[in-house]
Amino acid sequence: GWGGVALTGGLLLGFVLSWFHALKRAPATHVAALLVPATLVTNVLSAVFVTHAFTARQGISALAFLAGTALIAVALERELSRTSALGTDAPLASRA
Repeated sequence: GWGGVALTGGLLLGFVLSWFHALKRAPATHVAALLVPATLVTNVLSAVFVTHAFTARQGISALAFLAGTALIAVALERELSRTSALGTDAPLASRA
């Protein structure tokens, strides 16, 4: 009913306000990166509240997302360790 509409609208309002607040304080590329897990969250919420079933496709999607996140985290950690060893604070793109 209307309670659900009000709850959804309130959550969306909070999201939008926090999004613009974050854009004031951080580069857009960093803030936009927060949207990456949206597909995984949507799949899980859909499985819990809509279909009441977690399909194989959703499982594969979740595993692919988690594997990709792990690979990026490892690569970033290695890059940060390498730049620390070199004693440079230059951004990654400026050294390419």
